[in-house]
Amino acid sequence: MKKRILAFAILPIQVLVINSAVKILEPEYPHSIVLLLPSFFTVTLLFFVSINLHKTILKHDWQFFKRKKTRLFLFSFLGAFLFQHIMNAANDFMIYLNMFNYPVSLEANVTLQNLHPIQVMLVPIIKVYYLLTTINEELYFRYNFLYSNHKRKLTFLFLLILSSILFGMAHYFVTNSLIGTFPYIIGGLFLGLIYLKTKNIYYVIGIHFFNNLIYGLLQ
Repeated sequence: MKKRILAFAILPIQVLVINSAVKILEPEYPHSIVLLLPSFFTVTLLFFVSINLHKTILKHDWQFFKRKKTRLFLFSFLGAFLFQHIMNAANDFMIYLNMFNYPVSLEANVTLQNLHPIQVMLVPIIKVYYLLTTINEELYFRYNFLYSNHKRKLTFLFLLILSSILFGMAHYFVTNSLIGTFPYIIGGLFLGLIYLKTKNIYYVIGIHFFNNLIYGLLQ
């Protein structure tokens, strides 16, 4: 019971700690690599906690890919491409309706042009949290909601919608706008449907991982 409570506390802790810390640090360290440190340390710590809490399901689902790693790679890569285009379409739809102008988060103020050369070299290392958080989020929103609750007689449709809305809300501080969470909610629906269809956590982790690698870490 204690492990289950902790599992459901991971993402709220991650979101609150990171965004509270960044807002405190931003006035003192604008455009500094310091703004990335709360995300790096918080996500990394909770990554190890999450892996430990979910090691059984991670080991179980990996058995399927022991001899099919190429299949996972291709599915994840193509899924990431589709995932990003779905989110972009949702974002463009909101812009078309004049409901959303995509404000930026405080972390987005960290640009390479404003950093010391040594700090620039450290950015790719620190931004590894972009990849670690994909595992935290997929275990939380997809496994904890859609799989571990399916025996509680709650409908998959309700859980799918709930987990997708919460996935969107977890990214509120990316845009600092409730309307801005809509593309993430749509993205959450996509990942949720993939998980319900495959019933394997590595498919959605792979899609999310490649999405953050291509459109986040490498940009």
